[in-house]
This record gives sequence, C-alpha cells and structure tokens, in this order.
Amino acid sequence: MNQLTLTEINTIQDNALQTMLTETLPGHHYKAAHALYDVYAAITGVTAFDHSRDAANLPTGVAISSSAAAHCLLEFGRTTAFLRGIRKAITDLQERFPGERLHVLYAGCGPYATLLTPLLRLYEPSLLSIDMLDISTRSIESVKHLYATLGLEAYVNDYIVADAISYQVNKDRPVHLLISETLNAALRNEPFVSIMQNLVPQLAEGAAVVPQQVVVDAVYLNMKEETKRMTTPGMKTERINAARLASFDKEHLATPAPVSFVVPGIYPIACTLYLLTLIDVYKGERIQENECSLTIPMRVKLFGAAPGDEIKMSYRVNEKPGFVAELVKR
Repeated sequence: MNQLTLTEINTIQDNALQTMLTETLPGHHYKAAHALYDVYAAITGVTAFDHSRDAANLPTGVAISSSAAAHCLLEFGRTTAFLRGIRKAITDLQERFPGERLHVLYAGCGPYATLLTPLLRLYEPSLLSIDMLDISTRSIESVKHLYATLGLEAYVNDYIVADAISYQVNKDRPVHLLISETLNAALRNEPFVSIMQNLVPQLAEGAAVVPQQVVVDAVYLNMKEETKRMTTPGMKTERINAARLASFDKEHLATPAPVSFVVPGIYPIACTLYLLTLIDVYKGERIQENECSLTIPMRVKLFGAAPGDEIKMSYRVNEKPGFVAELVKR
C-alpha cells in the first residue's frame, strides 16, 4: 500500500465503519473489513499471515498470537457484529453514567484493537478512556504504534502487558465496559471463561460486558444435509436438540456444570452430535451459526454410541479448555 496521509486513512476508516454499521449485505462488510486490515497492517507491520510465534500457553487456555489476532479482523461477520454491539453498549453506558468519562478495559486487544479503533472517531477523547490489555508484548507495541500514527493516543489511559486471567483492575478507576473476544467455538482452547470469571466481578456496578452472552448447545444433525441447506433457499433440515451445555454471561459466571442426556433412536444412521455456539454481542447484535469461526458447529467424537446410551458432557478448565464427552453404555 502506498503511503497514505492521515486524512486519507481517516476517510477509509470512516467509510468502512459506516458500511459496517448501516449496510446489510455481507459483501459490503467483507470489503470494509479488508480496507481496515490493509491500513492497519501497513501501519503496524503485523499481518494475518506472518506466522508469528508469540502465542502463549496458559494454565487455562491458549492466548493466540498477534498474527492470529490480526486475522480476526478479516472475519467480517464477527467484526461487524462486535462494532455494532459495542456502539450500542457505549450509548447505553452514556445514559447510565451521564457526564462521566467511560473507562473501557479491552482484554486481549491484539495488534489493532480492532473492535474499538474504527469507532473512536465517533467520540471525543473526553468521553472514553481505554486500558489496552494483552499478554503479547508484540500486540501491545503494535497497537501503541497504530494509535500514535492515527492520533488516537488521547483515548488511551494505559497499555498493559499482562495475563487477563489474573489481572487486577485499579479500584480507583472503575471499569464501565469490558470487551474481550478471547473465545473460540464451543468455548474451547481459549481462556474466555477464566478471563470473565476474573474480570467481571471487578467491574463497576452497572457495567456492560461484550460479548453479552455465549450459548453452547448439543444438537444432533446431519451435516451433509446442513451443508446442502446453506445453498438451497427454503430447504429445512431435521435436528434433535440434546441439551443446553452453557449459557455464559456476567450474571452466570460459574464454570458450566456437567450435563447428561440419552442418545436418541435416530442415532447414528442419520445424525451426528455437534456443539453449536451462538454469541449475543450486545442487545440483538448476534453472531449466528456458521457466520464466522466462532460459531462453526463442532463435531463431538464418540465411538460405539447406540440409541439409549447416556452421554455426559463436562467442561474442563485446564491448558486446553473445552467440553469433553463421556459415553455410558446401556
């Protein structure tokens, strides 16, 4: 990308944001996300494809690399939903805390602070104060350079290299908005559950959390038919809901409890067990099934299951968090 002036960069950001906030066609969101990515990657030198090895293996999950975090911007469906949701959350908080400068904690900000950066030109620095938090030094140095280049430094209170699982909020600066997109499909691999359990209790009373809710369901479905449905207007598929495994939000922070259910009679000829994830970003801004990597159905690998057998699903919190299936033969 040729050297752009700040005015040209701001025009690209403004146009991309306007598209994501107002347009309905995914193709428009795709182009907008790529326009933002091209600018941010050119400024920071952090790309989605440089295979950086600064991922961190933590006791309760993997903190993805700065390169992988950069790639998240290109998942235009999730970027669009989060930008829309965060804008709604800020509007709500301005009404809830009139006259206050809102303190935002962005846990896992990555190299671009993707979910805030395009929005900031909608607000004066006197309205928002941001703590950028990431375990990756490379990501923090990248976002620091990005904000210096874009003239956004007045919005930032601090750049913090720390583990969000154990980070302690300064009690003298209550947090009004927590943003953390540190999750994966079916709450696996990344430490989202542990991060929320640590940070949410430290927030100010009346604070908002983005994403607002994450739901995981166990469902029997025929993936061949599901794939066909996505390209066949009006086609319906048969599904069997087995159990709700998790409904995680700021009011329900407990580690998901074990859930048991019986293998239905239709199994295994027509259907296979999958975990489906739905993300409610904020007040109706949702990421539905298959709209990005966060909501891809995850197959549960079971061998020898038969109708009438019992399946017990348990959520483990360790270096590789996620749901584990146990088959009890009848």
